[in-house]
Parts: sequence; structure tokens; C-alpha cells
Amino acid sequence: MTSIQVTVELPADVAAQADTLGLLSGEKIAELITAEVQRRRQAAADRLRETMDRLSQQFQQEYAHLSEAEALAMIQAWIDETDSLPDTR
Repeated sequence: MTSIQVTVELPADVAAQADTLGLLSGEKIAELITAEVQRRRQAAADRLRETMDRLSQQFQQEYAHLSEAEALAMIQAWIDETDSLPDTR
């Protein structure tokens, strides 16, 4: 565990309600932050999955006529082309 110190400025009424609800304890704040991190990671994963689905659909529409051997040859050509590019690391 890592300890950090945070100062938050809240309107007095919000601070009072948060305190009454037990939201200002270190444990609860850690729980809230953890939940938000997980929510954002899940949202990013969902966006990635949606993008991959769209790309897959586009690829299938454009290349559905290819046989498996033709598709593999095209993929190998892309790999060979990429491997021949200069290393920019």
C-alpha cells in the first residue's frame, strides 16, 4: 500500500453530507477511487472491443471474397512490408 495525503475543498453542505454518509474515511475514499479506476478501465476496454468489432466487420466486407490462402498471403505481405521498414526506436 502507498500512503498519500490529499486536501479536498468541498462546499460545507456537501462535506457535512459526505461525512454523515461515511464517505470521507480513508478506506471509503480508497474504495471510491478503486471503483472509478475499474470503471474507466472497463470503459476503455469496451471502446477497444467496439473498435475491433467495427474493424472486423469492415475487413470482412472488403476481403470476404479471399480464400484462406489468399488472406494468409496478404497478411504475410503486410508483415514483410512492416519488417522492411526502418527501426525508429
